[in-house]
Amino acid sequence: MKKIHLEDLSSTEFEHFVNEIISLKFEKKIHSFEEGTDDGIDGIDDSLNPSIIVQSKRYKYLNYATVENEITKIKAVAKKNNWKNFNYIIATSSPMTPDMRKRIRELGKAILISEESILSKSDFDRIYTEEKYKPIFDKFGLVERDITQVIADVKLSGLDVESNYFFSDVQNDAKYFVETHAFEKAYSALMMEKQIMITGEPGVGKSTNSRMLALAFLARKDEKFTVIERNVGEIDKVIDYQTEFNKDTPENKLLVVLDDFLGRNSLDSGESDFKLVERLKRIGNPSNNLYIIYNTRTQILKTATSQNIEFEKTISDGFGNRIVNIDLSMYTDEEKAYILWNNIKKVYDKLPNDEMKKLSIDYETLRDNKNYRLIIEHKNFNPRLVEMVARNFQKGRNSETYFEYVLRMFDTPNDVYDEPFEKLLDEEKYLLVLLYSFEDYPFEIETLVDVYNSLKLNSTSDVHNIIFKLSNSWIKIIDYPKKGRYVDFANPSIIDYLSKKIENLPSIKKEILEKVDHLTVILKLFGVPKLYEVILKNGSYEIYRDSKNFSGEYINCFAERNDELGFEKVLNNFEGKYYAKTDTVRKYGEDLLIDGQTYLFFNDAGKRGDWNSILTYINNSDVLKKKFTFELLFHNKKLAKNIFSYSDDRYIDDIAVKLDMMIKDIYGENLEQNELIESSEEIIGVNVFSELLEWKSLSFQNEFDDMVWEYFDFDSNLLRRVAEEGIEVIVEEYLEEKIEYLSLELNIFFKEYEDYLLSNLDDSFFREEVENVIENYSIPDDEGDDESYYKEDNLNKVDEILDRPLEN
Repeated sequence: MKKIHLEDLSSTEFEHFVNEIISLKFEKKIHSFEEGTDDGIDGIDDSLNPSIIVQSKRYKYLNYATVENEITKIKAVAKKNNWKNFNYIIATSSPMTPDMRKRIRELGKAILISEESILSKSDFDRIYTEEKYKPIFDKFGLVERDITQVIADVKLSGLDVESNYFFSDVQNDAKYFVETHAFEKAYSALMMEKQIMITGEPGVGKSTNSRMLALAFLARKDEKFTVIERNVGEIDKVIDYQTEFNKDTPENKLLVVLDDFLGRNSLDSGESDFKLVERLKRIGNPSNNLYIIYNTRTQILKTATSQNIEFEKTISDGFGNRIVNIDLSMYTDEEKAYILWNNIKKVYDKLPNDEMKKLSIDYETLRDNKNYRLIIEHKNFNPRLVEMVARNFQKGRNSETYFEYVLRMFDTPNDVYDEPFEKLLDEEKYLLVLLYSFEDYPFEIETLVDVYNSLKLNSTSDVHNIIFKLSNSWIKIIDYPKKGRYVDFANPSIIDYLSKKIENLPSIKKEILEKVDHLTVILKLFGVPKLYEVILKNGSYEIYRDSKNFSGEYINCFAERNDELGFEKVLNNFEGKYYAKTDTVRKYGEDLLIDGQTYLFFNDAGKRGDWNSILTYINNSDVLKKKFTFELLFHNKKLAKNIFSYSDDRYIDDIAVKLDMMIKDIYGENLEQNELIESSEEIIGVNVFSELLEWKSLSFQNEFDDMVWEYFDFDSNLLRRVAEEGIEVIVEEYLEEKIEYLSLELNIFFKEYEDYLLSNLDDSFFREEVENVIENYSIPDDEGDDESYYKEDNLNKVDEILDRPLEN
């Protein structure tokens, strides 16, 4: 049955809609009234001697107390006017449980003369299917238009364009790619499992392998694949596309590459990102046409799983043999030889003729005495390091031969960058430090230009010339279709290098602190305490060009000063995350010791401040609390949605209690459906209570759908019970258990609305997942799968690959 969205109507529109439905249903003209006090009457057929009286309530949730109040009012009005023998009809956009319907009938049994006297959301859904009512639904814009396929076609067309761009961008490097055992394993796993995670240490080729896997699937002749690259912040869009448009079209196969999905150089994903990953994995599990490649550094994955128990469970239970670890110690000498040859050959093939000759001569120093064997067997052998020494064959060398240069770089990898960095001009160093100081790469070139120019350095070069000089060595320029020009570091290892080097550049840091007009730079280079010190010192919200991104920190400072000047503007801009004043944010690459293990520390995940903690600060400031509640109820129609949209589901109960307490303190009323909330809705057009309840309902649904497998006791009894009792009995058992668990978890604020929350639950996904788990259940095999690759030492094969001139 199709569902209609009555909540899209205003209160007045809903009243007129209901009156027209009842007019047709009972074949009597129902008269509507203008807005104002209605004494429980929104529609009537005869004002002197009525036979039908209508009360309409457009609520997300209609509680019993509200209905009791309305029935009491209409009884008093009827007695005053000597009205008798009328049918009182209550119409609501809210769902209604059978128990509540029964209680309402008993309460108003003298005037609610039949079941037809109560119209709830499900009744309107049913009425919608009757042909004679269609013109009324159409008149009020409630007829569902079947445009999803049109949207899907448009979206797919856009994805095809992106997929073609990916193909053209990657295919040029494909002939230099080495298909290792790890790649073959990843390809097989992706074919079988549809979702895989590639892990490994920095520089082993996680991103390259991911992109080449995608290219291999894109080039398949038996299936048509669309390939896109996304970051973790865009997972929700992938989920929306898959659930809305792609789920029921198995011929449309979508492969999503989530490169460095937990962060590039340290963990910068938080709780909400982990939940998105879990949702995407769940949606992809039963799908036949969604393929996903995740990749991340091994240390970052360890950090994430050590910090978040649920995410650790997602990884350990949900991936298993889907994790492909690229371990350099398992590379064969033959594979390493091809990596060295192909990287040098890639550089060679793109050089002009005179440069080709120079590199060809240099390469001969690797062939002398089979020196290349020392490179292949070196403890620091790494594809990324190989790529860099191949690309920089003319840089950083003095009188040493090319082989001596390569060996020195392998012995002391930091020297790859240290010597060239020291030779840079100061203005070039400033630009690299500024680029490093931003969190998200690639980064818009014009923003980098603006930040650099704000320093007003005594530079002899235009910033665009500096960017040009650094390109193809330290940085790379990326031209995105429709987005413009972006800049990124040429290699992630440069970020690792700068994270340590920057501590030895005090004069550069000092000048940046004094002159820069972006708080992001101050945070990255100096940490949270300095950020708050700068905000408190300078005060004004207008000084820094990115102050909007630090609205939470400003609110914190407003609360500390008990000062509301400028508070309204900052409140409008706050999007739910900030660095709490007590947070310690480590620099990129700084280690954190956890239970004797060393992990890379969270970076963006250090943003532990949120709406929940902000409301605590606001509640402790009498000035801000009064201003905030006024904004919430009577001035800022976007504030409630802002709070609920940018808050983690874990904190919904705490936030509800705090909002309720603050409104009670200022206005003497609780946060529930009452005259205060109705007055608020009339003024700003938003029902704050309904928005809160809708958020809880969505959160309730998400929690209901999460972690289906945690309810299973994996032993042979499960299979026996399925055989004896049938799968449906087991499904119902788990369903009841999950609902009981959720009911017990409700806090005191939402306990009153348990019926509404339960009636709104959609159990179809849960049922489907339980059935899938049971049907695919098998007794775990105690014998572990041997994942190791055995190193082959075939020096003759290495010689065949490397002991030949580049001209071949």
